[in-house]
Amino acid sequence: MSVPIQARQTLAQLTPVTLASWALGGFYFSLMPALVRVATGATLPIVGGLVVAALTFSSVIAILSLLTVPADRVLLGAITALALGVAITLGGEHAQFVAVMLLGTMVSGVGFGAVFSGTLRTVLPLAKADERAGLLSAFYLEGYLAFSVPAVLTGFLAPAVGLPLAADVYGAVVILMAVASLVAIRVSHQRSALNTSD
Repeated sequence: MSVPIQARQTLAQLTPVTLASWALGGFYFSLMPALVRVATGATLPIVGGLVVAALTFSSVIAILSLLTVPADRVLLGAITALALGVAITLGGEHAQFVAVMLLGTMVSGVGFGAVFSGTLRTVLPLAKADERAGLLSAFYLEGYLAFSVPAVLTGFLAPAVGLPLAADVYGAVVILMAVASLVAIRVSHQRSALNTSD
């Protein structure tokens, strides 16, 4: 694992949303079916499965649909979709309405897939050919740690505070991390514009 000097700043800007998107995936694959059951009373296993499937399906559609769109434009929309989708999903949880949770999941899924695609398409070209394997390894280390550790910790926390509250905190952290990357990207663009005008 290694991060080339020329890729470090960009990777640092995108790390919060990378962590947010992978953490969201970890939550869905581990705790979302239980949250759907607790929040809405829907006991059919297929309901929780549909919510998880909606995340992955909409993320694949987003990745395939946005291949020709420039990565920087993809990222700005993706981060917004990720944060908005999580907020809608949490609103559906509080309203105890599966359809709203499903809608939020589909919006989140678009953000989830587009963030993955956009970050890779932004960061990897910054590395030389012989540096890409090390950079990709670092990226995946970040991702899989975010995919697993927060979900496991939340699983331990949920019996003490309740799964809905744990999900609210988890979702709020995901939104804040996504917004942190959005702010970092916008500040970087403004600095670049100022440097160009000078």
